[in-house]
Amino acid sequence: MARLVLLTALTLACATTSGGASDGSGPTGRTSCTPGVSDDLNVYDTTQVSERPYARSGPDLEYPVRLRERHVQGRVLLSLIVNGDGSVDPTSITVVRSADPAFDVEAIRWARGGQFWPGCRQGRAVRVRMLQPIDFKVRP
Repeated sequence: MARLVLLTALTLACATTSGGASDGSGPTGRTSCTPGVSDDLNVYDTTQVSERPYARSGPDLEYPVRLRERHVQGRVLLSLIVNGDGSVDPTSITVVRSADPAFDVEAIRWARGGQFWPGCRQGRAVRVRMLQPIDFKVRP
């Protein structure tokens, strides 16, 4: 079947401050902070945390049929807040850039059901606003 979607679980424009993972291996496992409910209700930018949040799971992406049939590919760039428990604040999801509105619907659905490794600040999981790209690519 042509469920041919590639989710790029990389964050864009997200510098890591000192104290983050220094092995250069990238997101391969959980973050080092203690996940859960934090008493810190601030929302941090990715430049203000020692480890950025990153996607660990989400619902299957469905390629919009109309776009797949026409071999339309593209990227949706979402802005969203990842809570300290790794869930996404559904009210925070906004489309920053998009190739087609039909992709937007599917990208937002994925983000609402997505689970992330939380961002860390001073060893604690905190809320972080980040950019999440989602790529839709037709594979031969």
